[in-house]
Amino acid sequence: MGCDHGRGVAAQLLTRSAAVAESAGSGYLASVAPAAAKGANRYYARLGFNAAVTRRVVPAAALRRRLAPDAVVVTDRVLARRRSLRARTRGAGQ
Repeated sequence: MGCDHGRGVAAQLLTRSAAVAESAGSGYLASVAPAAAKGANRYYARLGFNAAVTRRVVPAAALRRRLAPDAVVVTDRVLARRRSLRARTRGAGQ
């Protein structure tokens, strides 16, 4: 894939997006860029885009651990025992 950085592709897309939004009666446009995309975020800020929300992401398993640490510890122990028994059973069968 070629690099189109600096060729105005984003500006053209945003110009068209603004036209479509206005013709549809929308007063706002929204953009989503990862926090790590510093260049994209700086570009949007220069165009007048403001931060509207903070989006936080967490793996479901990590959230469960933090919400119910005691229950997860018990579950982890049970799973560890099962794995241990499976490993011993496989080792004895060989």
